[in-house]
Amino acid sequence: MNTMRKKAAFAGINLLLAFSFVLFFGQETSPLWNGFSASGDAVMFALVGRGITEGVLPYKELLENKGPLFFFIQALPQYFIKGTLGIYILQSTVLFAELELMDGLYNSGHGGKRYAYLVKELFLALLSLVYSRGNMAEEYNLFITLLGFYSIKSVFGGKFVHEKFPALILGGGYWQALSF
Repeated sequence: MNTMRKKAAFAGINLLLAFSFVLFFGQETSPLWNGFSASGDAVMFALVGRGITEGVLPYKELLENKGPLFFFIQALPQYFIKGTLGIYILQSTVLFAELELMDGLYNSGHGGKRYAYLVKELFLALLSLVYSRGNMAEEYNLFITLLGFYSIKSVFGGKFVHEKFPALILGGGYWQALSF
């Protein structure tokens, strides 16, 4: 199997892991648990996001104490697919990107794909303990944090040509942390 096919196969495994993890543990947005429990923060976040798509002003007509970036992230999938299915797809896509970033962080000299999947299985096992039925701000913050780690690793590994790009990523990560 050539290198591109191997990368595509491993990305497919990550995609399957991400969508199945959110399907089983993301009870607030998963199509598998449709109509489960409509309570808690996750529902309020989705409600404010949906309100934005319908023209409601956050912090005035719907109040929740998260930052505006998080609510616009919640509103984005609901522009295209009403309800929780759009949020489920977004959650799964973000988790897929996190798993791909973990591959990029781990695979540069630490034992290859076999150990990378062991690390990701451990990560998903720990994440399942704190996942709290899904659709939480931490899911999206983790992506930016991993992106920052990846940019730092790339600078010390000598992969970036321009030194300001990692600073831009880290600065953007700091900005989004304040916006959540």
